[in-house]
Amino acid sequence: MFPLAWAVCEVESTDTWSWFLELLATDLGTSEGAGYTFMSDQQKGLLAAVSNVFPQAESRVCARHVYYNFRGVFGGGLEYRKQFWTIAKSNTVNHFNENIEVMRGISHEAAEDLLKRNYKKWCRAFYTPLSCCDSVDNNMSEVFNAYILSARHKPIITMLEDIREGLMERLHKKRDFIGKKEIMLCPRIQIQLEKHKIWARGWNAYWDGGFCYGVREGATQVKYVVDLNQHTCSCNAWQVSGIPCKHAIVAIWNKVDHPEQYVNAYFCKQTYMKAYEFLLEPLNGPQEWPTSDSIVVAPKVKKVNGRPKTKRRYGVGEVTASGKLKRTGCSMKCSLCGVIGHNKRGCKNAPKQQQHSNNHATAEQTTPQQQHPRTSSAIPMHNRGVGIYTYPNGYQRIATPISQHFPTPQRQRPPAAFYSDNGGEQTIYSFPAHDFPLSQTQPSQGHTISSQALQDLAMARRLEKRP
Repeated sequence: MFPLAWAVCEVESTDTWSWFLELLATDLGTSEGAGYTFMSDQQKGLLAAVSNVFPQAESRVCARHVYYNFRGVFGGGLEYRKQFWTIAKSNTVNHFNENIEVMRGISHEAAEDLLKRNYKKWCRAFYTPLSCCDSVDNNMSEVFNAYILSARHKPIITMLEDIREGLMERLHKKRDFIGKKEIMLCPRIQIQLEKHKIWARGWNAYWDGGFCYGVREGATQVKYVVDLNQHTCSCNAWQVSGIPCKHAIVAIWNKVDHPEQYVNAYFCKQTYMKAYEFLLEPLNGPQEWPTSDSIVVAPKVKKVNGRPKTKRRYGVGEVTASGKLKRTGCSMKCSLCGVIGHNKRGCKNAPKQQQHSNNHATAEQTTPQQQHPRTSSAIPMHNRGVGIYTYPNGYQRIATPISQHFPTPQRQRPPAAFYSDNGGEQTIYSFPAHDFPLSQTQPSQGHTISSQALQDLAMARRLEKRP
């Protein structure tokens, strides 16, 4: 992502977007926008402003925002989501029609709804090869939003200066990072090209004696035509992205040539360094600014209700910072009556007896120790016999009678139990017989105990020994 211009306005509208785009057109030296591509997220007034200021420019729409609107109508089912993105990434018109028919098999209404959503602006099959960019969403713009996040809530002058200084550092770091590398293509483009080389396995190329090749997948009838002179493939992927597709790579290998030589010049190191030639210059602080007689009138403050939001509002189905999907917009289905719109806690359709039995079963399942609250905590661990005991945190100890490991001395030893943990540490707990008689019963398998009573008893014995 290379930032060109940014501005601050009071509200997003057709007038403010037109003002910004007119200034941008002046800086770019264009009046009609021929050769430029604009991708928007369908914000208020942006589409109308782009069509007015740049009538000859290609206009695209972010497929991710289209999907959020589609999801609000048909839900976020897995089949809908996968098929939608398959349709958005279709490379040819025939492939697009086939994927639409698959969606029609899932839901006829969903397929018709997608055809009404101006699919030529968010489907890859209808993109022009001018920009050499096959991205169907505007996630690259979110990089800039995240980059200026810390400065967005500062005063206007401080905010603009922080953004300018941050971008000033970013430009020369990007230039130096690529300038030190002995490469021909940009790193991300090279990674994508290597993936295409792997995908090219299993395809065969047949030369016509000129610049065209017929590429076929194994012994099947799946065929494409590649023209190395025009840098085109009938799958349309090479033209849209500017990177040779797997079919083109097979043809290039048949010609005994390197695929890197056929990547568009936009992605070469020379072009990248040329874009970062001009850097942002530092500016003096307010103490050195010239005085002016003109008075700048501040825009009217629009009063909004509630506390101002400092975090970006995530869309429906978008992964949050915690890595979890939001449930906003998802339909809730009751497990008792099966009606969509509420859960079993607020269900009013099921009989009360069924709700009571369900809640009682849930309580028994979640808190099984409430039936015998003092069974495991009243009896200390050393008095529960021999066997393997498991703490609530998963820690295990093996308990065996002390007479199995230590010979009985001449004087009477109080009953005790010997414990050996898995780490090799050994501990002996010894208590008077009249308090806790030693039991030789085997504990039940998988029995979980609490060591709180044992800790309390040990603390009491230590306090008694103090002078």
